[in-house]
Amino acid sequence: MPESVFIETTIPSYYVARRARDIVQATRQELTIEWWSSRRAAYDLYTSQPVLEEVSRGEDAMAIARLDLLKNIPLLVINEAVTVAAERIIRSESSGANHP
Repeated sequence: MPESVFIETTIPSYYVARRARDIVQATRQELTIEWWSSRRAAYDLYTSQPVLEEVSRGEDAMAIARLDLLKNIPLLVINEAVTVAAERIIRSESSGANHP
């Protein structure tokens, strides 16, 4: 059974963004494009309605491209378990830890 990966806004944003001049941003974009093209099929991907709402904002053409990238990815139902996991991740990130 493949591992599950939650796709939040960063991946579609990097994937469809105009190429950055900043080397760090450009590298993140290229790695995202490479992962999406060659590795995503190895995982069960999920996203959520709040992610769809967020990627639908901004310049119309870019928003459409971001939404198109996510169109066949199943949505997670936001329930107590998801909320608890998200809060744990947020606390972990704000404390500087690497894992929830």
